[in-house]
Amino acid sequence: MRKVLYLGCPISRYDGDPASLVDQWRAQPTWNAAAWQMHVTTYAGDSSLDAESFASRVLQSNGPVLLLKPVQHNALTAIQKRISLRVPIFVEEVGDLTQLSQAIGRALTSFENGEPTVPRDVAVALMLMHKLDANHMWAGNAKGYMWSDDLPKGRGFDEDHAGRLGLVISILLRAEILTRKTSRSASKYALNPDRRKDIYTMMRNRRFPDAVHDSLMDNREWISARAIDHCVVAEGHHPRE
Repeated sequence: MRKVLYLGCPISRYDGDPASLVDQWRAQPTWNAAAWQMHVTTYAGDSSLDAESFASRVLQSNGPVLLLKPVQHNALTAIQKRISLRVPIFVEEVGDLTQLSQAIGRALTSFENGEPTVPRDVAVALMLMHKLDANHMWAGNAKGYMWSDDLPKGRGFDEDHAGRLGLVISILLRAEILTRKTSRSASKYALNPDRRKDIYTMMRNRRFPDAVHDSLMDNREWISARAIDHCVVAEGHHPRE
């Protein structure tokens, strides 16, 4: 499956403007067309764009973002708020094909190098929460809990990070994001159904309450955001609230 570069571009106003440069580049692309495709969004006349729609499109299939100047500040800020922790965002001024090609190259390289990066324990927390949600582990009866031994075993959790799981679970329990019960001398865990809406907000924004986030940052290790590309919550998704 080809990866996607999301390119934002002003409307065409004159020969040699960014829009015409994009058209020329697309006619003779300088990248591996078997590996990459380009999705172009044209700004409105005031250099604005629908940030929510643009961000939602990016999150459907993560890829680097290249926004060509001029782009409205409010729109840019809204896009950065929604997706800057998920994909690299570049804002560039281009005056010729060489500059455009260089800007595209920077965006692709950044994405392929795993940027942006996220705190490792934040990523572990998100992987765990996503796994529990995907398996409908929201407490209730016995089937609403997952045994501790099963938490690091695949199904959305990268076992390379299993060594961080114990501390992360402790942090999430203290914050009442997780709930625990003991059966046959072993622990089982679930997401806290009383905080369902808050939990989906945390998962969607990749941001925890300050005290929780600070605790998850103590490790000071950072990893590629590609590790949590699969941790996606649909907009407005709050089932069984």
